[in-house]
Amino acid sequence: SVDHEIASQIGKKRKIKTVCIQWGGVIYNKPKSSFRKSTFSNLLVWGKNYEIMFKKYNPKVKINIIGAPHLRNIKNKSKKILFLIPQKSPQFEKLELIKYVRFIKKLSEKLPNKILIRTHPQDNFGKNLLNKEIITNVDIDDARTVSLHSTLSRSILMITMGSSSIFEAGINGVVPILYAKSDRKIWNQNICDLKNKYGLSLFENKNIENVEKTIFFILKNKKILNKISKKIKYDFKKEIKYKDNESIKRLRNFIKNNYN
Repeated sequence: SVDHEIASQIGKKRKIKTVCIQWGGVIYNKPKSSFRKSTFSNLLVWGKNYEIMFKKYNPKVKINIIGAPHLRNIKNKSKKILFLIPQKSPQFEKLELIKYVRFIKKLSEKLPNKILIRTHPQDNFGKNLLNKEIITNVDIDDARTVSLHSTLSRSILMITMGSSSIFEAGINGVVPILYAKSDRKIWNQNICDLKNKYGLSLFENKNIENVEKTIFFILKNKKILNKISKKIKYDFKKEIKYKDNESIKRLRNFIKNNYN
């Protein structure tokens, strides 16, 4: 982000080494602007895919793979269907957001007490939409007070319109479903693979009603759910190679070897 880069520039001017720890995934085939032309001394990334991608856009920065130290292992304690509410932005049309929330409402009526909604930590638009539609029989996690780990630990499926949390879910065995109404070829390869690699489409870019069909098909076929979950966990290791204690250990070793 801009404030991170400002801090890096100040550090550089004062001859202080600076380190950026990757704080989010990239679902597209190019990194966000905040991950380009960085001036950090080191960039600590989640996995091999990011090492390759970030090196292309940050040729002067030393890049090390340490995994995601913030991401804890989870054991699914319940079987909720998680919906992430996106941030209002040019990426998400207002009408699509309204359609998405109304879709959640319709599904909550068919699956009472099975839906879990997580709001966006930096935007109240989706939260206000939820209040306006008066959705009942659901659990709602406020991202500003409830950790992503806590939310994922209660979920078996996660539906999103474009959150990079898709990788954090998948690496922990929560099956992701992406609804993104776009024909643009802008996606990370693992996102593209959601369309046809797992025996059914986990990436819908036309009709949100098809997402409902996918959800019910998976819920009725536990063996298929488990199979997809295991395969995605394996495939997403290209995105997040280490997590929890293994990643924390690598972060500590990096600090010990480079800054002590």
